[in-house]
Amino acid sequence: MNYDSQNENNGISAAVVVLLIGLSLAAGYALGYYNFLGFSRTKEVTAPLKQEAKERFIVPLGNAAKKGGKEPKVVIVAFSDYECPFCQKGDATMDELLKKYGDTLAIYHRHYPLISMHPNAQPAAKAALAAREQGENHFWDYHQKLFANRKELDGPSLLKYAKEINLDIQKFQDDLKNNDSKYDAAIAEDMRLASSLNVTGTPAFFVNGIFVSGAQPLEAFSKIIDEEIHLADKLLSSGITPSNLYNTITKDAKAPTVIRQKPERKQYVQDMTIYKVPIENSPFDGKADAPITLVAFSDFKCGYCAKAETTLNALRDKYKNLLRIVYKQALTVSGDDTLPSRAFLAAFTMGKGEEIRSWLYANARTLSKETILAWAKTQGLSEKKFDDAMNSPKYAEQITSETGLFASLNNRGTPAFFVNGRVIKGNQPIGVFTDLIDKLLEEHTKTLADKKIPAKNYYDFIQKEAKTSLPSEGSAQENKEKPGAVRVAIEPGNGPSWGNEKAPVTIVVVSDFQCPFCQKGAATIEKIKSLYDTSVRVVFRNYPLPFHNMAKPAALAALSAHKQNKFWEMHNLLFQNQKEWKTGDVSMETYAKQLGLDVEKFKAAMNDPALLKDIEDDMAYTTGLTGSVGTPTFYINGRKLEGAQPLEIFKQVIDEEIAAASAQGKKTKPAKTRKSSLAI
Repeated sequence: MNYDSQNENNGISAAVVVLLIGLSLAAGYALGYYNFLGFSRTKEVTAPLKQEAKERFIVPLGNAAKKGGKEPKVVIVAFSDYECPFCQKGDATMDELLKKYGDTLAIYHRHYPLISMHPNAQPAAKAALAAREQGENHFWDYHQKLFANRKELDGPSLLKYAKEINLDIQKFQDDLKNNDSKYDAAIAEDMRLASSLNVTGTPAFFVNGIFVSGAQPLEAFSKIIDEEIHLADKLLSSGITPSNLYNTITKDAKAPTVIRQKPERKQYVQDMTIYKVPIENSPFDGKADAPITLVAFSDFKCGYCAKAETTLNALRDKYKNLLRIVYKQALTVSGDDTLPSRAFLAAFTMGKGEEIRSWLYANARTLSKETILAWAKTQGLSEKKFDDAMNSPKYAEQITSETGLFASLNNRGTPAFFVNGRVIKGNQPIGVFTDLIDKLLEEHTKTLADKKIPAKNYYDFIQKEAKTSLPSEGSAQENKEKPGAVRVAIEPGNGPSWGNEKAPVTIVVVSDFQCPFCQKGAATIEKIKSLYDTSVRVVFRNYPLPFHNMAKPAALAALSAHKQNKFWEMHNLLFQNQKEWKTGDVSMETYAKQLGLDVEKFKAAMNDPALLKDIEDDMAYTTGLTGSVGTPTFYINGRKLEGAQPLEIFKQVIDEEIAAASAQGKKTKPAKTRKSSLAI
């Protein structure tokens, strides 16, 4: 066997492996802020463990490699990948469990190499099978060597490890050569079983058939094992023999599902446009002057983001100092639950960013302040200091800002990645990333030589001319570069408005008072009012994003002020003082008093269900136009502009619309200057 490349000429192995990768790894990403799926798994085990109902699976032991007791009370079947860092941690936990429980426990190993992400995992698994030909103990010795050296699993290294554990090297090489197809088929069978059990990532464990996802701490496994030992003792006392114990425990469990072939994934078409993605104060791994900057937008409650972590880890291992990974939050699934993201940011500042990322994803379904603080304690962190850090207002503000940036870029689902400004949407295969990164490394070398710029300034250099928003989904390719190319049939509605209804240009503003980019957009609209005056009418529609907890109260305040003919005055105050009220420290009544409103009427309006329905109607209507909405969005006579675009872009579209109206014989009054009432 040639260790330097996988043998792709085995008919059975190639077909089976490709099929299984499609089954186990293919994952799209959903459009819209609400249409996201989590893990397609059974209830996950967490620490502290909370299991209202344990779903048990029938997991055949087959001919899997085994260590531990001969007649155990508890059986763990582990699906693992030798190149996966989390599998390495999980395997260390298995060894700790064996020390703790002794012959009461047995562990079976099944192979699940994530081939598209870990190119050396499949050869390593086959080498482990070859080592097993010389005895079960040799398998486990080799198994430990592979995990201890998971970053060095090339061909020569695999041979070196065989020598280090005193294998018969000639037999080892002969078995690899002669049994290559057999080993591929055995690994494929393990992967097929994993898929039938709804395993979608590594490591995955089944404790007497109970599914445990990810590299969980020792305590999480111990909780289940202790309960299973108690169950086993009851069964044994009733007359069940030790040899029939596992089958008895799992006989009524859920059987593996029939695997259905999924449609072939479409080839990813890379967009080479450079988009503006500032780093700001976001945490990152790697060197600040690395030639490649990968900005990852993710949500800890997004299943596809969890899967993409394996890709990020593989890229970090492959490119090392050539890659900087920047982590940004985009709460598309979590909504206004900022707790996981705040925990990550706090842990990162305390040197535990990598550890908590994997833990948060593994425990996404049952996260709470208590479980997070318990995790902090296991890491040797002060619970009080960690709690104080999590509650820091700066983290809440950062999460809001980053989620707003994500929306303003017209992203519609997590995860999303920007590699030196080039977007990759969704949990794509690692090859999509490596192909792009390799191209950009060549570009980096050439640019530094041609432009004579310091390496530390490279990212800022390529961001200078970057675009501020992705093109709308479904817009024609030839129109993507033209501002306002997509025209939508939008009704202005009966909401708050400014200007003459007969003006040749109507701008419908879809906005969120808590969104920092809407604040910028509001300032731009004020400038437009000054420049165009009677030529423009502005109509406001509310769209408080679900992850902005104060956005809806602010919208209600603005509409309540509208009942006293002070909408735009309240609108301006809210945007001017956004940092003040979005924390909840300043009440909306404060601004009502400042504007001289009748406070009692204002308070009554704030509680009026009709106003809340007006907001919900705005949201439903604007969502129905395009399927998803980011804020701010502007419709200039229906021509759609997304994000806080520069004033020049607005002027270009407005001037075109005025010219078109003039050509149709509509007279407009000359523009005159008017002082803006909104200074931001």
